Amino acid sequence: MAKQPQIRVDRVATAMALSLFLSTGCGAIVSGPTETAATDAAEPAESLNASSGAVADALYSGDLQAQQELAARVIADIERGITADDFQTGDPRFDGEWAVGSYQLAVLGLGQILMDHPELKPQYLPVMEQAIAQLISPELNAFGTAAWGENGLTAASLNSQNGHAYLGYTNLALSMLRLHQPRNRFADLNDRLTDALVLRLKTADDIIETYPGEAYPPDLAAVLGSIALHSDATDSKRGPFLQEMLERFQQKFVDPATGLVFQAVDFREGYPTDLPRASGTTLGVYYLSFVDPAFAKSLFQPIAEQQLSQTLGMGGIKEYAPNQAGTGDVDSGELIMGISPSATVFALGGARLTGDRTLYNNLYSSIQILGHSSLGEQNGISLLKSPLGNAMMLAMLTAQLPTRQTIKR
Repeated sequence: MAKQPQIRVDRVATAMALSLFLSTGCGAIVSGPTETAATDAAEPAESLNASSGAVADALYSGDLQAQQELAARVIADIERGITADDFQTGDPRFDGEWAVGSYQLAVLGLGQILMDHPELKPQYLPVMEQAIAQLISPELNAFGTAAWGENGLTAASLNSQNGHAYLGYTNLALSMLRLHQPRNRFADLNDRLTDALVLRLKTADDIIETYPGEAYPPDLAAVLGSIALHSDATDSKRGPFLQEMLERFQQKFVDPATGLVFQAVDFREGYPTDLPRASGTTLGVYYLSFVDPAFAKSLFQPIAEQQLSQTLGMGGIKEYAPNQAGTGDVDSGELIMGISPSATVFALGGARLTGDRTLYNNLYSSIQILGHSSLGEQNGISLLKSPLGNAMMLAMLTAQLPTRQTIKR
């Protein structure tokens, strides 16, 4: 989710920043000898490169066993329970967002597997319902309630014009469940939340607020993706509205010079208040693929062509466009020689959605090399096994279009 830039007070050396490559925004900082860290990162590269390449090929091809191994980790996280206390970003809002992201991406990832393997519904649907029950709980939505002074899922709030754009992430999970289980206990909430988001967008100039006075195009992408997925699940025929919104998105929120999405904009006028960045763009590619695959593919093109960086044989996605610079924030993760951990992980999804096997394998292998080194441990927490990391990897490595995408909206 997007939010205003947050600059960390403490800085780490470049080699130590590699430890955040799999953090996907969890916010932990490692301290220790730079020389040792850099050596440890290099040691497993040769042995892991071949094996990770084979796993990447299997996942890219939709191998069920490989996907189920990823799903098993996510299911274990959901059954254990995920709360804001699992994260230590230093800000309760961000901790809450990461908890929401963990559940939401888990539901999307499991739902994507079900698109090809509906026989797994008896196993996966109850877990998806369990995750959604937590997603809509007052406890998990406390960060949004604190910002707006109201719970965005109450009847009074849904009937208001208050933006609550962060609920697009929750609605994506609700809509994915609806796609596979039309009659579920959350269907009414899915309808009411979708209707509220559509009405708010129709009455807004260009974008709705995530929090009071704050608007982020990547969050708008999640809102639009949730509406499109709901349309596919219910055949509610919102094609013209979604097409109009995509045209607005392209005109207002995609930088014509770089092709990247502006990370933040003025909520009234829509002009950019932050640079165009890869972390928001790759996130937008994934969510907008539910709206229009061709649009998402065009949005991913500058990521693959200009943002890919090869360093020490490993690939990553640079956060800022050529000739632009910034310090990054909690969205991008700590930048590693300009590379964004979040953008790199989300680019896996874009690579699979656009059929770029080479990029997919490259990014996957790089993430695995670093994640299996000592740099994959932060304050005793394995980043390869963290709830948000697990959910992100599952969703991105299984990213695909809904099987009902062909329904004319």
